[in-house]
Amino acid sequence: MEAYIRTPQQYVGAMAEFQATSLLNTDSLAQWVNDRVVVDEKSWTKIGNKSNPKTNCLYANYVDYCESANVKPLSLSKFSGALENLLQIQLGINAERKRDRDRGSGFTGIRLIGVDSIGQPDGFVSPETVSNALRGNHTHDTFTPLSPRDIQRLSILYETDSATFDKEIERLSEPQMEFFYQKISAAGGIR
Repeated sequence: MEAYIRTPQQYVGAMAEFQATSLLNTDSLAQWVNDRVVVDEKSWTKIGNKSNPKTNCLYANYVDYCESANVKPLSLSKFSGALENLLQIQLGINAERKRDRDRGSGFTGIRLIGVDSIGQPDGFVSPETVSNALRGNHTHDTFTPLSPRDIQRLSILYETDSATFDKEIERLSEPQMEFFYQKISAAGGIR
């Protein structure tokens, strides 16, 4: 009972999906994390400022995302605290803001999509979804059903980026794969 009260979204799928949808519809920072940030325990990523390279620095990448979405970005002074709150408090992701004497301020536990933990291109890696984090798992759990948003995302990947789709499908458990293929075949195949 205590677990249901403390983390209801882990036990009530509709609540996690509602919370994720609400967050993604109202928060540009959450949208950016959902689209461009990967959970990676071994990583440290520089916060930087908006004049830093957007491929290597969190804030420059976030500003680029907001500009492409025609949304006003948070100021640099608010960005770090808001990102820390989103990751740790709202999503339960083990990411910490740390200052490195040589490299400056950054976050451990996350990295930008397309850059591996040592700053090299990583090929096709898709970011973790906010809905997965809200369900309490940052990788697909064997018994966690896929949300409608996960199904939609996989369908879009199938049509637009087959390499990323293949990698995402490999991450699914056998029951999740069956569930996905049942849902798309019931809907008339992948659109």
